[in-house]
Amino acid sequence: MRKSILFIIPGLNIGGAELLMVKQVQWFQANNWETVVVILSTKNDQGLTMDLKLGPDKLLVLNSSYSVLNNAAIGFAIKNRNKLKDFAKKHEVGNIVAHLPLAHFWGRLLKLKFPSAQLLVYHHSMQYQASPLDTWSKKLFNQLQKWLAAKTDDVSVCISESVKQNIQQNFILKNPVVLYNAVSDSGYTEMEAGERKEFDDDKPVIKIIIPGRLHPAKGHLFFLKVFHEFILESDKPVVLVIAGGGSLEAEINEFIKKNKLEYLASVTGFLSNKLLLGEMKKANLVLIPSISEGLGIVAIEALMLGKTVIASDAGGLKEVFTHGKNGYLFEAGNHDACLNILRIVLSNMPSTLFSPTSLREDYKDRFSFDTYIQKFTALLKQPE
Repeated sequence: MRKSILFIIPGLNIGGAELLMVKQVQWFQANNWETVVVILSTKNDQGLTMDLKLGPDKLLVLNSSYSVLNNAAIGFAIKNRNKLKDFAKKHEVGNIVAHLPLAHFWGRLLKLKFPSAQLLVYHHSMQYQASPLDTWSKKLFNQLQKWLAAKTDDVSVCISESVKQNIQQNFILKNPVVLYNAVSDSGYTEMEAGERKEFDDDKPVIKIIIPGRLHPAKGHLFFLKVFHEFILESDKPVVLVIAGGGSLEAEINEFIKKNKLEYLASVTGFLSNKLLLGEMKKANLVLIPSISEGLGIVAIEALMLGKTVIASDAGGLKEVFTHGKNGYLFEAGNHDACLNILRIVLSNMPSTLFSPTSLREDYKDRFSFDTYIQKFTALLKQPE
């Protein structure tokens, strides 16, 4: 039996790590690698789960209710570790790819049982910026995790230089590699010349979109305050679409209602990735106001679609965009800086929009999935 590649992820919902893993799994299956997946939670997006195209014998879904690494999640992992061990033994695992910190812990427990397997831990976020080591218990737990990582980790993949620096300052990285996320165009870049204008002078409304899940780190509420001030001072016909769902949806809708923005700002709720890309294609401008960001799949998708982006300089976003060259950057969390960029770009449209062709070429050069997967597979033990 050929050695398999085992992917572990806390849950399968719309997010950068999850979408990347689905693409990885699809590619490995299409290229005849034995591929199996462990999802730690039962609360998963049905569409993404189906996109894995795995039979029930190759997909293990555990009944965890935890998405982050804490005492309760560790207890659940220790109690249920034999289910993972038996699954891995059945499929003769040669590579373990663990996405996100909770999956890292499970992967490390598994590596202790299968020392010949290679463990690749995937770091997607500015973990220690989002959750600093500000208590003695966090510091102690971090030391225990470092000890375990030193014994088990083989390769540490970071999705940006910013993520690498954030993790390296606080943790151990074994054989660290920076490998930028990638997305597959799936036909979305096939926008023939003349299909539609990126900006129409006769069009009465400029459409701005903030794509992605509604999470405090993504900066939606921050930008809504900027947008509200811009609307009060400007006569530009602008609408804002917040395309996504998540924990902040009620709070965002309450802000919109309280400030009488119902006719100018709307929230779509959760969208499939295909529908999200469709909404982005309709927009004139993409906003990514993140307070903290590992890299940003939506940033790469915006380039893929040839869309001009205004983004914060949080984390890896400043590695995707160079201000004035392929996008516009402002200091993360700086209200005045964001408002000023918004004024300049909207007041001078369409001259402030970048060439869609050049943006799509930038995507192909740096973030295409074909280039990415060659680099990723080179990190793995080849199947026997």
